[in-house]
Amino acid sequence: MNFYEHTIIARQDTSPGQLKQIQDKYADLVIKHEGKVVKTESWGLLNLAYLIKKNKKGNYIHFKIEGNGKTISELEKN
Repeated sequence: MNFYEHTIIARQDTSPGQLKQIQDKYADLVIKHEGKVVKTESWGLLNLAYLIKKNKKGNYIHFKIEGNGKTISELEKN
């Protein structure tokens, strides 16, 4: 198994409850596809390098994952 880092950026107006749902969804996907979430970090609301759909900020969630290529390809699809 290889180690990967995966960062998700959610909209700035996403509620804490919705952020938790997103975090749980991705953790479940990793586990379902023979992977393991080693660590999850919530980096909070940070400035984006450039505007994305008129948003200047985003909520960052960072995952450290142990898995194989199948695990990562499934994450990229979702």
